[in-house]
Amino acid sequence: MRAAVWDPIAGTITVQSVASDMFCSGMVVLPDGRPFINGGTLQYDPFYGQLKSSVFDLATNTFTDITGTGFLAGATVKIGGTSASAVTVVGSTSITATTAAHAAGAVNVVVTNSDSQSGTLTIGYTYTSSTGGGGSIGFVQVNAATPQTASAAVLLSYGVAQTAGNLNIVAIGWNDTTSTVSSVTDSRGNKYTQAGAMVTGTGLRQAIYYAKNIAAGSNTVTVSFNQAAAFVDVRILEYSGLDTSSPLDVTAGAAGSGTSMSSGAATTTSAKELIFGAGTTVDSVRRRRRDTRPGSSPRRTWTSRKTRP
Repeated sequence: MRAAVWDPIAGTITVQSVASDMFCSGMVVLPDGRPFINGGTLQYDPFYGQLKSSVFDLATNTFTDITGTGFLAGATVKIGGTSASAVTVVGSTSITATTAAHAAGAVNVVVTNSDSQSGTLTIGYTYTSSTGGGGSIGFVQVNAATPQTASAAVLLSYGVAQTAGNLNIVAIGWNDTTSTVSSVTDSRGNKYTQAGAMVTGTGLRQAIYYAKNIAAGSNTVTVSFNQAAAFVDVRILEYSGLDTSSPLDVTAGAAGSGTSMSSGAATTTSAKELIFGAGTTVDSVRRRRRDTRPGSSPRRTWTSRKTRP
């Protein structure tokens, strides 16, 4: 059997071989741009539907058949190990769902019925680009540790279990210029990367680390130094809705003195980003932003957070 595919950009029609009867089918476009063809018939007399669907890959010009039966109401879907949202069991052979945040690449699709039986479609979905999952960026939780004696390592835990795919940020300040952070680790095995360079001021230092696409569950963070550091201040934060592959865009950092703090300029490259700032000082730090978009309020304030008690 064959099917014709029209390219609206080139204005051409090509004929492709298909493995199943796709007469009278329906079609939608998947989030990654691939057409999803559903339905078709096996026979015309008597008429009944065919339990097959196909995805046409624009890159390879080929159709891929997807089959499924026995879906039950209340079924859940995991794509690449992350739960999909807005799962709707259309019928015993069809489910619709919204993909969650994930890095680019081919992943497995797992459907688990309400009776706990499950099925896996190996390499059943391909993320063509990294995504934040289509949701808004949100603050989840924060915790702090401020030991009053010199410390070579500081441990602190998140207050509630963490959500897979989220972003951890660890802001670290201390009151000497000879100590350095040797490692940032946690009990979930997440990998931490330094964001920008360590900033050194008069008698103090600061560094920021982050872990992307984190594992789910209870978590304890350990910040280790090359020696006992003076008056360490560690803040751990969790955010949702960030790109799970490349959440860091640009950084800036500076040291100085006076009544106003500035990290220096950092120009973002995306319309939706988390702008995170931290400061280490002998006094409290307040943050304020000005929204200069057309039609916006002339001034909106962030929730003030002190970086030191």
